[in-house]
Amino acid sequence: MATSNKIPCFPFESNYATIDGFKLHYVDESEGPIILLIHGQPTWIFLYRKMIPPLVEAGFRCVAPDLAGFGMSDKPIEESAYTLRRHVDLVSGLIAELNLEGVTVVGQDWGGPVWLRYAIDHRDNVKALVIFNTLIDIQQMPMFFKVMFRSGGLSSFLSRDLDLFRKMAFSVGFKRPLSKEAKAMYNLPSKNSSARGGGAVFPKMIPTNERHENAGYISEISQTLKTWDVPVLVCF
Repeated sequence: MATSNKIPCFPFESNYATIDGFKLHYVDESEGPIILLIHGQPTWIFLYRKMIPPLVEAGFRCVAPDLAGFGMSDKPIEESAYTLRRHVDLVSGLIAELNLEGVTVVGQDWGGPVWLRYAIDHRDNVKALVIFNTLIDIQQMPMFFKVMFRSGGLSSFLSRDLDLFRKMAFSVGFKRPLSKEAKAMYNLPSKNSSARGGGAVFPKMIPTNERHENAGYISEISQTLKTWDVPVLVCF
């Protein structure tokens, strides 16, 4: 069951749907061919605030959910609540709940493996892919990244208590400096450590070798894309 209300300073109607016990926040703007927009780490759907209006004006229906642990969606404190497969299942459940058919799927960063996994598992429901900066295979990570953000309790402390991952990403991850207003909106949903579990887990989900639990799950995306005849736009 979906419900809706408004969030102060957010220019779109906010909707909520409960999927497998998680309350997911999403926006659903206009009518027309469906574009599904999936954010990454450490952002939320505020990321797409400037893309949605022109897409709506062009005649598209834009649906953009906050992943579990981000934005205005539920944020379990326990990091064990967040797995790649769980994210995929929740997004898949929301698409089914909203009866979205013939979707063009857009995603970046950790939104990529989530929606791309949905896409290869539901190819008959996907019209086209728009791939921003993301990963679809085993990745090699620099040592400082492994120590700071993939080393168990230390990484959780740095990401949750010190909010270090977000601060680093916001300092180097944008072409132009963020305004104070935009930075405040990005930070709004995760102002304390208890709300940062989803962000702390994402770096640990990156497979750096074939032994990682997500290695095969993500590598299948790369293998499928090599042979899948589907329209693709890559913006990296």
